[in-house]
Amino acid sequence: MKQFALLDPTPALLVNVNPRSEKHGTAKVPAVDLRLQITGANTLLDQLKTELRHALYTAEGEHGAEHPELPGVDAISPTPVLRVEGMQPVRLDDELTGYTVVFDIGTGRKDAIVELDGCKVKSFQIEALQGGSVKILLTAQANNLKERDFGKLCMLIDCEVSLCLLPPDEPQQAGIPGALVGGAPADVMQH
Repeated sequence: MKQFALLDPTPALLVNVNPRSEKHGTAKVPAVDLRLQITGANTLLDQLKTELRHALYTAEGEHGAEHPELPGVDAISPTPVLRVEGMQPVRLDDELTGYTVVFDIGTGRKDAIVELDGCKVKSFQIEALQGGSVKILLTAQANNLKERDFGKLCMLIDCEVSLCLLPPDEPQQAGIPGALVGGAPADVMQH
């Protein structure tokens, strides 16, 4: 798998928050599974598996006819046509580790930013949509999070958040790009 990343704030739906505990040696630490849904251009698939987008989509429709362009509307992808209609979602068993998952819960306040370090990102489920869009469901697992952050995330179940997924080799930023608090860039809370 290539390195999947959302470096810019991306709208995502927080589908579910599942609390649990993990053993670290003899100690139990609080942990959470966050189920997230991202809808975007099918070019996001290129970050997951290079050949996946071309396996699911083509530039041409039935009998070689090109997909019609709408006047004044930019194409979302160079491959907008589904190869197979009615296909069940595709599941990937890849697991990415060491990610930083950053949520901006949209209140515009400094304490609206939740940053979770050392996360696993896994359980990818891909729903290919006609027209060049794709829904990607994924699970981000975090441990040793603060009670305050857990509460914030639980209150956002079934709500849209602004999300960044930063791979381990991506330089950490002082805040989510574009996140503002009182007109000034927000600082990310480290946890």
